[in-house]
Amino acid sequence: MLEIKATFPNKDIQNFGKPEDLYRYMNKEGYTGVKVQLSYIFDVVSVMRMTLEDVKRWIDMGREGASL
Repeated sequence: MLEIKATFPNKDIQNFGKPEDLYRYMNKEGYTGVKVQLSYIFDVVSVMRMTLEDVKRWIDMGREGASL
């Protein structure tokens, strides 16, 4: 199970299950950047800073992979 833990510039922390949900939230709230911690089955896989455009590319990569 993938968990996306996002920390926003105002120190607000939200959890998301899919990058589409993160993108939608960032777009709605007007955030352009976020710190993301990805966990899979409770193990931290990656910690990175992402822009709104990075999240969009992540979504697009998932769609391209699904069509292969």
